[in-house]
Amino acid sequence: FRGKGLPQNFQESFKWCEKSAKQGFPPAQYYLSIMYAEGKGVAKDYVEAYKWAVLAAYDGEEKAVQFRSKLKQHIPSVQITKVERLAKEFVLSRKKTVESNKNAQNAFLSQEMLNPSYQPPKLKSSESALPLPENGKVTRYHTSKAVVPFEIKTQSGNRHYFVKLVDWNTKKTVLTVFVRSGQTANNISVPLGSYELKYAVGKIWYGVERLFGPDTIYNKGDRILVFRQEGNQLFGQRIELYPQIGGNLPTKKIPRSEF
Repeated sequence: FRGKGLPQNFQESFKWCEKSAKQGFPPAQYYLSIMYAEGKGVAKDYVEAYKWAVLAAYDGEEKAVQFRSKLKQHIPSVQITKVERLAKEFVLSRKKTVESNKNAQNAFLSQEMLNPSYQPPKLKSSESALPLPENGKVTRYHTSKAVVPFEIKTQSGNRHYFVKLVDWNTKKTVLTVFVRSGQTANNISVPLGSYELKYAVGKIWYGVERLFGPDTIYNKGDRILVFRQEGNQLFGQRIELYPQIGGNLPTKKIPRSEF
């Protein structure tokens, strides 16, 4: 992930990209494939690269389809057949039952199938989907003067983002922002200070209490975001919430209770 202001670190990027890929995030699977193919942050391994490209392609990452084809020339046909067979079995089984994104990815990696008796939690009958909030909609929970710029960019697809900025010292929420898939929220102003970034990801909106329902994925950034002023110059943050080679905003999945 890319948060401006820090040098590239491919080893750290690989670490966090791999975690996201194993949690079932298609863009992370695609970028992990690239890192294996180019040997960035990890030893070059075309078989591993092909494996992650196959999974990303099955999960709808369009760029992975072409990349998968390019990788074929570097891999023996017998290995290609095996990886594709396992990936197909995994994807078909996941459509029937998903215990969690992480466990589902581990099922493929360990060549084990998921428990078919599992049923994901359901919303109450009284709860129904709501219209998506306007892109860039900000809700504030502070009275301080907001002067420092903050921009959030997301990748196109079918997942939307509910972003929360939390004061690093008081642990209180300062503001929330809704960012639609593939769009940018760039008219945000933040009070001077240090913050922690948390965000929920999902497809169908159920409101600020349920967010994206039982399929909501909760994450947080693993470094402090500092909004500061030096003389007359303000220094804000520009965050791109999708995996990138050389990115420098590590994130990790968290339980709902920590959000």
